[in-house]
Amino acid sequence: VGTWQKHGKDRPTVAFCVDKQHARDLADQFNLAGIPAAVIVDDTDDDVRAQLLGDPDAGRPGDFADGRVRVLCSVGVLAIGFDSPIASCAILARPTLSLSLYVQQGGRVLRPAPGKANAFIFDHAGNALRHGLLENFLPPVRLSDIDKRTDKKRKKDKPQAWVCRHCETVNALSDDLCMGCG
Repeated sequence: VGTWQKHGKDRPTVAFCVDKQHARDLADQFNLAGIPAAVIVDDTDDDVRAQLLGDPDAGRPGDFADGRVRVLCSVGVLAIGFDSPIASCAILARPTLSLSLYVQQGGRVLRPAPGKANAFIFDHAGNALRHGLLENFLPPVRLSDIDKRTDKKRKKDKPQAWVCRHCETVNALSDDLCMGCG
């Protein structure tokens, strides 16, 4: 919450959590700080989903698109297939050994949209260290080139990025200077 308040304040945000209780706890922390947040998980009622996400086919924006909810805390539901181009901040609060899932989560906020200049990704789970920076990801020529062997990292694999000890920016291994503070 503190990182979001400092760097991502007021951005429509999707938070990827470890489990349902984590999603509820994180939403509670945002709400306690005065930041409207909601939980959307697999068993979220359809009416609640419609209220949060709206109905794009009917031209009805939901609470997220209208700004009444600033942060959506989720487990799995919003990682793949969720399309809200206004989302410009992701909180990666769950580690994953899957490169595909990491790319999908980051991709939720990297979609271009009118008036959207950039997106922030707060990686509180070390996924960028494990998989590298999303902006350096090169998709395979053929999707069939991705298999379980190439998609999954092992916990003992070498880091793919480094964190600046001064400003906490995650940098590519090839960067000699921190991209955040120089």
